[in-house]
Amino acid sequence: MLGLSVLGVACAWSVNEFGAGLAPGRAAAAVGVGSVAGFAPALLRIGAAHWGLSVVLAGVARALLVLLATYSMQTNMPDLAQTGFYRGIIAGAVLILIGETALSIGILSKIEAHRARLKHQHGTPGSTRGAGEHA
Repeated sequence: MLGLSVLGVACAWSVNEFGAGLAPGRAAAAVGVGSVAGFAPALLRIGAAHWGLSVVLAGVARALLVLLATYSMQTNMPDLAQTGFYRGIIAGAVLILIGETALSIGILSKIEAHRARLKHQHGTPGSTRGAGEHA
């Protein structure tokens, strides 16, 4: 997640690099503030059964934090809308979302493959066959 966050912040900065004034730094800051929420599933002790849901909730929290930071900056500096401010924020946040989704799918696939191997080794619940017996 750290790599994705850095990539998203860099994307927000670079999209706004050709904008005027404070837009690049502000866009990068908004994406950076939002990306903090993405670390919650890794920092909290969440079991495998609820891990997928925690990743989804962290993504929602990130989106809300980015919106809050953007709104706060926009109300304090109304001229930011004239620059490429929003394009950078959207580009950075979407890049993090795409990377997080791919990472989550990979992790969840490994968890499911591990469960399937365990189920196959020990037999299905209710089965009379042991782990080493075959039909």
